[in-house]
Amino acid sequence: MKKYFFAFAAAAAMLGITAWIVVAYSVWYANTKPIVHTPSAVEQGRTALHTQLAASMQREASIEKLYWDSPSKLQILIDAHKQRIDKVQSNPAGGEIVSHDQDAIAKLGKRISDLYVQQKAREAAAEAAAERAAEEGDADANATPAATAPQQ
Repeated sequence: MKKYFFAFAAAAAMLGITAWIVVAYSVWYANTKPIVHTPSAVEQGRTALHTQLAASMQREASIEKLYWDSPSKLQILIDAHKQRIDKVQSNPAGGEIVSHDQDAIAKLGKRISDLYVQQKAREAAAEAAAERAAEEGDADANATPAATAPQQ
């Protein structure tokens, strides 16, 4: 009787282990297999908007490189971003575009303010140099006649 009991226990253990392996494999496969379905119109629209955003980001990067030192042209880019925000704001799938445009506006605005600060600093340095040159010119003009005056 003991032989049958041990044989039955061994068979039950093997069956339990096999069932556990099958369940574990099924769970793993369900988590790793690709989900195959036709995308909805919303998903297609979101994908199209993302693709358009990626293309426009590349285009904007090259334009920003060209206009990086011109505040007036950077302001035109800011206006373009604002127009796109107005167009896309009502679309719930356009949140990524709105976020990108707001970040771009902030970045371009900071660049414009930096350019104005640099311009003011250059103007102040030029004025200071002109004042120094004028002072040196006055000092030279005052010193020259006395130095070159004939001595008697």
